Amino acid sequence: AVEASLRRLRTDHIDLYQMHSFDPATPLDETLGALTELVDSGKVRFVGSSNFTADRIVEAQWVAERENHVRVRTEQLQYSLLDRRAEQLLLPLCARYDIGVLAWSPLHGGWLTDRAALAGGPATAEPRMTRVQAHYDIEARGNRDKLAAVQAVASVAHDIGLTVAQLALVFCTSHAAVATALVGPATLTELDDVLPALHTTLDGSTLDALDRIVPPGTMVGVDHQTPATWQAVPQMRRGGERAGSSS
Repeated sequence: AVEASLRRLRTDHIDLYQMHSFDPATPLDETLGALTELVDSGKVRFVGSSNFTADRIVEAQWVAERENHVRVRTEQLQYSLLDRRAEQLLLPLCARYDIGVLAWSPLHGGWLTDRAALAGGPATAEPRMTRVQAHYDIEARGNRDKLAAVQAVASVAHDIGLTVAQLALVFCTSHAAVATALVGPATLTELDDVLPALHTTLDGSTLDALDRIVPPGTMVGVDHQTPATWQAVPQMRRGGERAGSSS
């Protein structure tokens, strides 16, 4: 598969090669061993994981140390203003092991946009959205809560001169454990809209306002959630200082 990818990419190496999800049928020792061979051969520079649970991330670190395999350096996980569950375990864990986080769906599948806030939910005419209609059905359980949260976020965004998408993106990247957020604009206009977030920082009062809309460690539309006690400390819930940093 790597050889085929290199031919298609017309390059001699892949910078970051990630396991898309955990394979329960294959021992991690075997998987990491194969990835180590790819790194040693120069075909891959770094390896990562995606959608791993916290215990699997720890296991991968332990197996790599025990068997002298390459270490997983990144974790690609779902994280957005509407889904902050990663703050409970995954983000602190990645910070502890100095694993860079790639946040996917930072706009929560189109919910965190001005269009969603003004139109009463994401447009459902787009092909990718019609395939998961219930996720965007405003009558579905929890989606009215999402809409209320998005409209509250839109008010915060307006007050600081950002679009909802810009605020949602910079919120993700402001966490110390997050290395980057993955966006999938369909047009250049959509790309131009989010690019200003690259040069924006959020102050404490703005983060506090967002915490009041969606409490740390919770997901909008899911009942009976209790954030961990340590998340009441602003520095902790925002990630603090990245583990292993020297400044």
